[in-house]
Amino acid sequence: MPDPAVMPAVQDDEFSRILADRAVTPVFQPIVSLDDGLTVGFEALIRGPEGSRFSTPDALFAEAERRGAVVELDWICAGAACTAALDAGLDVPLFLNVEPDTFGSTPPPELTDGFARAAGRLDLVFEVTERVVRDPATLIRSVVGARRARSRIALDRIPPLAHGFGHPGA
Repeated sequence: MPDPAVMPAVQDDEFSRILADRAVTPVFQPIVSLDDGLTVGFEALIRGPEGSRFSTPDALFAEAERRGAVVELDWICAGAACTAALDAGLDVPLFLNVEPDTFGSTPPPELTDGFARAAGRLDLVFEVTERVVRDPATLIRSVVGARRARSRIALDRIPPLAHGFGHPGA
């Protein structure tokens, strides 16, 4: 039986290898028109290595949050999705989930060229996720900058506001 004191280090190494090897796989969920049922876009979703304890996006991002590696993982996921979409010749919008903290950051140098290619050839829609926004001012500046650059922005499952417009108690 393995020594329990050694197990966390082995498990932690698994996540480090996933990041280092960029071992994530994109899958694409169709976005369909309710009028005619035609596919009008795809949302890129990510999976970790099959059989791994990090095979689901929830497990991947929970560990990334624990380690302070959400931005790094997010860029890796977006890069994998863009590469797969380019390889597939996608000709409808690609929705990329982007964590609020990632939105204002720049991709790692080794992913920069891939994103430049993707931005030139794909119709990208940056879908800001529902995670905690730690720096609202930076997020807003990033969204404004992206809009000025003609990028499209979507909000992913934003929870109701505690106060303000749209809230039943407002």
